[in-house]
Amino acid sequence: MKYLFLLIIVFPFYLHSQTNEFSSFSTQSDLIEKAKKESDQKGKFDPIEELIKSNQITIKEQYQSLIITATERFSYLYDNRYASFWGDTLLLRKFADSVLKKMDTIYNISPCESKARVKYAQYNFLKTLLNEYGDLLNKDLTRLYNESLTYIEDKGFIPEKDGIAIAIIGSAGKSNWIGTEFSFVSHKFEIIKFKYSCEGKEGKYKDGGLYFGSAFTIGYSRNLNTSVNDFSFSLIDMYTIIAITPTKFGYQFGGDLPKASFYYRPGIGLCYKNISLMYSYNFEFSKITRSVAEKSILTLKLYFNISTTK
Repeated sequence: MKYLFLLIIVFPFYLHSQTNEFSSFSTQSDLIEKAKKESDQKGKFDPIEELIKSNQITIKEQYQSLIITATERFSYLYDNRYASFWGDTLLLRKFADSVLKKMDTIYNISPCESKARVKYAQYNFLKTLLNEYGDLLNKDLTRLYNESLTYIEDKGFIPEKDGIAIAIIGSAGKSNWIGTEFSFVSHKFEIIKFKYSCEGKEGKYKDGGLYFGSAFTIGYSRNLNTSVNDFSFSLIDMYTIIAITPTKFGYQFGGDLPKASFYYRPGIGLCYKNISLMYSYNFEFSKITRSVAEKSILTLKLYFNISTTK
């Protein structure tokens, strides 16, 4: 009875505190959204900066959201200002210095959980400058770019890369096959993922889906049972957790085939890092070879990307 009496007394105060906390959370969320809209309308960073300086955002989760908003908006607002600096190296460097100083300020006041994402924004800004201006930049900016990339890679970031790709493949259907593929174009998309350890707590942030894609892929396989030769060509392949090869065509000859024939073989499967397991269905163009040709095929593929960071 005593505990019931205490519960009746305490519960209204607890409910009131929870209501106030939700109200504060909602109010601070509204302030952030308002600053975003004003920033977009004016094309300036000032509304977000003023909100940071006002100290009105006191809830940790909302403050972290504000810092990320500041970083993203700041990068976005300056994205369209690069073109005006061609030929004016001094003005370009002054512009870059002003942006980086502002980003350093944001980094210094950001919560531990957000620091890697702020560094990622700095990396993106410097990468854009390097891609646009190259040799016009001084060595300090190139050094800062490399330092930013090293920092976020240490936290788990995987940068985008261009190059070529080689694969070893093994397939099983009516018979067993072994072969290889070569992609003239290979692009590994960046994977934005960061691990952090803050105040004794560990966590991670991840964004991004497409691991890599390849284009203009040629391949050769040989049937281990019947010695049939298989040459293939794929226009584009995509690999995330789900792997898709929608444009694979090929030509088979030799062995026990009654005649040489073309085929279309789309595939779908699962992918983890540089290994995929795919199911494909074989559409033979020649009626004569359909009875002896493969229909359903299971393929295990191991990729080796030969690429350089963009």
